[in-house]
Amino acid sequence: MVLCLALVIGVACGGGKAQEEEEGVKEVKFGAGLGLAGLFGSVIGMPAKRGLELAREKIGVFTVAGQQYPIKTILEENYFTTAGGVASATKLIYEDGVKFMGQSGADAARAAQPLCESAGVLLDGAAGLGFLGPDHPHSICTAPSYETPLAAFFRYLAQAHPEIKTVAIVQEDDLTGHGTAEAAALPSAISTSLMSFVER
Repeated sequence: MVLCLALVIGVACGGGKAQEEEEGVKEVKFGAGLGLAGLFGSVIGMPAKRGLELAREKIGVFTVAGQQYPIKTILEENYFTTAGGVASATKLIYEDGVKFMGQSGADAARAAQPLCESAGVLLDGAAGLGFLGPDHPHSICTAPSYETPLAAFFRYLAQAHPEIKTVAIVQEDDLTGHGTAEAAALPSAISTSLMSFVER
């Protein structure tokens, strides 16, 4: 009886996929690991969740070369942590079958990166300048990286207001917090190259 039931379910699922392919409709799955709880959840996670929902509602289906692609968004809690990044990325890749993923929080994005790179999943994450590079061909960053503006700003601040001697940086004890503090405390290396590029 169990084998018969499995056979019926298998045929039904297979038929649905075949029918979907015949109609020329292929679903595009976009997964997102978001910190939905706490302060970051209220400031970043929940607005991002609503933004993704609005994008799906407004766009719905897009067409490329005559092929229709409905958008499906799959959201997972990542708690802005390393463990959350691994857990959400693992589920999104191996259970949900996404090919495009976003991860909020540097810790979560860096933890998800090896999984996405090995699976060929395009990963969007704001996880510092070290997140990008030729060794990470599937990693992109559509949000501004915190090192770039902070280093340039503090270089400007030191030149324009030499009377300011001390700046306090209050951040979380995670990769984002440490990266922010380092960029603010050591602006010369990054900002000098940026300013020379701007001046050219």
